[in-house]
Amino acid sequence: MKQGILHIYTGPMGSNKTSKFIERFHTWAYELDNDFAQQKLESLAFKPDVDTRFFGAQATNQPRIVSRTGMNLSARVLPVFSPNMLIDYIQEHEEKTDRSVGLIAIDEVQFYDPSVLEELINTFDAKNASTICVPNNTLFLEVIDELKSEGINVLLSALNKSFRGEPWPIIGPLFAHAERIDTLTAKCTYSENSHQCLRDAYYTQRLVHGAPDSYHSPLFKLGSEKQDEEGIAYTARCEKHFSCLK
Repeated sequence: MKQGILHIYTGPMGSNKTSKFIERFHTWAYELDNDFAQQKLESLAFKPDVDTRFFGAQATNQPRIVSRTGMNLSARVLPVFSPNMLIDYIQEHEEKTDRSVGLIAIDEVQFYDPSVLEELINTFDAKNASTICVPNNTLFLEVIDELKSEGINVLLSALNKSFRGEPWPIIGPLFAHAERIDTLTAKCTYSENSHQCLRDAYYTQRLVHGAPDSYHSPLFKLGSEKQDEEGIAYTARCEKHFSCLK
């Protein structure tokens, strides 16, 4: 059996990784569905259950992966504490449609990092926390490797670094198993005296009411470039203008 391919898009906030991810998904899905030399294959997209942005964003009331440029993609929800459920989802879909799956796409992969899950479990009440276990460091990677061994292609997108300026532990091992990695950059949005920096940006800056957040703040805080009701916003920064208060 032909081995599946792992393709990863990574970069900071504002690097168009979600747009590239969606474009690649549609292109890849079209190729798999129109290859007359082989059986037509299904393509499925997923997003983490903790990423509640754009749930029911349209009339279909279905979760969607949405880029800041407005591109969107229908998606299923994959629990961050149980990424191995992906195998069951694929089996159920194949039985229902009588067609094999050839492509799995997962957005915001950094939310499957055990360091994020450790934080999340601490926010649960004692009863719920006692019934949930944080997956080991390799579970997500094991699921991806199993898909590839079954000949299923995998497309992922992820932030390259946390708001602390540090790589997500889950990303390095995924890179080591990837056949293709597209590392994207943004433009630094730092502005002073009405002059915007616009250098290449490799960092995602978390701002709270316009000021850099503390290093000791939780890793997991949903947000976007637009400031939310809690004052949280994310933006791209170059090395010179990135800041995280320690």
